Amino acid sequence: MLSDATLDLVILDELTYMVSYDYLALEEVVTALQQRPSHQSVIITGRGCHRELLELADTVTEMRPTKHAFDAGIKAQQGIDW
Repeated sequence: MLSDATLDLVILDELTYMVSYDYLALEEVVTALQQRPSHQSVIITGRGCHRELLELADTVTEMRPTKHAFDAGIKAQQGIDW
């Protein structure tokens, strides 16, 4: 998808885990991101992002729950938590 110029937005959900668990090589991910079409935006999600990906990013956001249903014993709900 990162090489497809018809895509304006690519979401790589939980990619950080794939890199940190060595399921994907960091170098390959970085190369693919650097060679993508210039107009294409990419969103990468997941915790523990490798510093090279952080340095490559234009924007980095860290989200923290203030309050979550889990804390009240409510189980994960399809469409909300996954």
